[in-house]
Amino acid sequence: FVQPGLIDPLSDAELTNHYAALHSAGITTQVLQWTADSGSMHATYPNPLPGYTTTTRTDVPQRVLSAAAAQNMSVYVGLQTSAAWWQNYANNADWLAAEAITTTALADQLHARYGHFASFAGWYLPFEVDNVHLAGPTQWDQLASFYAQVIGHLKSLTPDKPVVVAPFFNASTGMGPDQWQQMWTHVLRSARLDVIALQDGVGVGHASAADLSAWFSATRNAIREARPDTKLVSTAETFVGPESSRTPMPLADLVAHLRAVAPFVSANWSFSYDHYQVPTPRGSQAPHQADLRYVATGQVD
Repeated sequence: FVQPGLIDPLSDAELTNHYAALHSAGITTQVLQWTADSGSMHATYPNPLPGYTTTTRTDVPQRVLSAAAAQNMSVYVGLQTSAAWWQNYANNADWLAAEAITTTALADQLHARYGHFASFAGWYLPFEVDNVHLAGPTQWDQLASFYAQVIGHLKSLTPDKPVVVAPFFNASTGMGPDQWQQMWTHVLRSARLDVIALQDGVGVGHASAADLSAWFSATRNAIREARPDTKLVSTAETFVGPESSRTPMPLADLVAHLRAVAPFVSANWSFSYDHYQVPTPRGSQAPHQADLRYVATGQVD
């Protein structure tokens, strides 16, 4: 996963080096986390939807898709984010219906502008579902209705391109793995999601390595029961600490977390190698170099 704010200030040479570093670490897939913000009415590309203002210096989707294509990488293009999601979740059906309309309009525009890129592999829906704020079947139905509307439109626009979500859980509060499985079974029966990129939550402190098996197993079981074609991948957190003081996760810890979820997933993604491991022009080379040695040898320093 990469956020627009990391890409926008990079020079063309820095951007080329960034994607070369991703490629050298074996990364083949990237998620551009969002392209617009429906709360602030901001966009990351020129000439956005009516009422939106471009707040980036560069055309971020174009730069991501172009740089990824040069490295034979695939990109899932994120639609809109909004801070209002964290107040409404799927509890406010009217707000969610309005966001569905924005999603479809944004998808139409993004596809028209960027659909020709060979690296444009699919779509990402940025609203992150968790195990605390969707308490029961009413909210589950409203979430499934939102997914059905937007995925139906995305599939009519790009029938062969997958749709991805990245939920998360907090093992210390909210519903447990059994109810989490029940929720996703309920939602997946009517939502044609192609990929669930479940966040492992270890870096931010929502879970420990010992919790991962129960939560990933529950998600896999929901998929098997309701929509077996859906893929489960892990989104490994590659940082430690709160947002204000995050540092790269030690490689040994990251590898342990990947091994813990390996029986349940078909691929490993991250939040975020781009932000915490790729060396910036002034940053440390150490995390990336350690990862390259692991890729080459299978040994953890």
